Parts: sequence; C-alpha cells; structure tokens
Amino acid sequence: MIQKRYTFQNIDELEMIVSEIAGSSNYKTAAGVLFQLNNPKINTDDDAIISCIRSKCAKACLVGITSANIADKALYEAKETGRNRVVLREM
Repeated sequence: MIQKRYTFQNIDELEMIVSEIAGSSNYKTAAGVLFQLNNPKINTDDDAIISCIRSKCAKACLVGITSANIADKALYEAKETGRNRVVLREM
C-alpha cells in the first residue's frame, strides 16, 4: 500500500492531483484508490469535488468527504432564520 498526502486550495489544484494519481503506474495496477478528504474548505460545490475525482479515477472510493462543509451550511442557515434554530441536512 502506498500513502501520499496532498493539499489543494481550489478545484484546479485538485484536478492536477487527481490527474497525477490516475496517470501513475501504481494506479494502473491498483485494485482501488482510497481518497480521504478531511474538510476540504474550498469555495466549490461538493458535487464538483466528487465529479472531479470520479471522472479521472474510476477506481476511487471516497470517505470523509465534506461533512464539515455540510455542517457549516446548516449552521449558517440556522443563524439566518433566527435564534434557537436547528437545521438538519441529509448526507
């Protein structure tokens, strides 16, 4: 098993990383690839992140993706609707 850690600040950087992974000889012989995204705080829709990875790495398994981003959105929505509000989001 090979582990590497990447950091990206925008969707363009993510696309370069995913392209590098998909083009490597290790990817070509791998049974699968695990992407663990820990709160990627970028100004991009979560679906765009998933689509970017899936379009280039069909073997990708995504875990831990953007749960904090979803929580942030619910928090801001609750704040906008008034005091003592709770907003639930389906993941």
